[in-house]
Amino acid sequence: MDNCTILAETGGDFSWPLLLVGVLVTVVGVALIVSAKRRTRRPGRAAMAWALAAAVVLGGSGAALVPTQAYAATDNCDTVTTTEPTAPVVTPTPEPTVDPPVDPTDPTDPENPDPVEPEPEAVAPVAAGGAGTVATFEWQNSQRDFVPGSDDQLAIVAAPAFTFDVLANASATAPATLDAATIDLDPSTPGVQRNIETEHLVASVDPATGIITVSLTVPVGSFISIADIEQLLTSVQYTVSDSNGLTSNAATVSISTIITRVAAET
Repeated sequence: MDNCTILAETGGDFSWPLLLVGVLVTVVGVALIVSAKRRTRRPGRAAMAWALAAAVVLGGSGAALVPTQAYAATDNCDTVTTTEPTAPVVTPTPEPTVDPPVDPTDPTDPENPDPVEPEPEAVAPVAAGGAGTVATFEWQNSQRDFVPGSDDQLAIVAAPAFTFDVLANASATAPATLDAATIDLDPSTPGVQRNIETEHLVASVDPATGIITVSLTVPVGSFISIADIEQLLTSVQYTVSDSNGLTSNAATVSISTIITRVAAET
């Protein structure tokens, strides 16, 4: 501990008591001096009295000066102010700005002076339906009308094959093209069905040309019952896919027959 600290710590606690003691001692010293003057007739005692008086005065003066010097010493000391250390302020480094990538298909992007035209969205092909006649039957009993659902026999007088060109009635969005090998005559069944056959009628498609052919399996000149005619296939549905693998809607091809009434031979 240095002198400045010692004086500063003791000056505040003992200043006033020491000052008071110094004053009292000084008064006593003055009284002794006065008494010594009166005793000048005795040289030996007078000398002792003067010496004692001088000591008391000097001691009292020193005691009175102690707090003053203490304060003076503390006044001359540099005042040191202790402060808590302050944490350094850290300024965060801003994140670098990254420009978004250039969209080569965006014509409004100033960084893209020559935009690339985006590929058009693929569109599924569209299929259209049709209709055709596969046979002509004759009712040769002029005496009465045939009964629906009965075993009344009708003669088969004509059985032309009915054809339908899928590639001519369906369309794909360019640059895609229709694929004839994907024509399906039964879209409700998994896979590609190229043939449908019933008891007296068959429908098939050529995977190379895309032509559907519907024909009667009963030869011309034979007879067929009304009940069998009513069970004939009346329509065929198909779908077709394009070169992008997209499949069209299901289109319907209606199949009809013609029944005529003629007079019975006599």
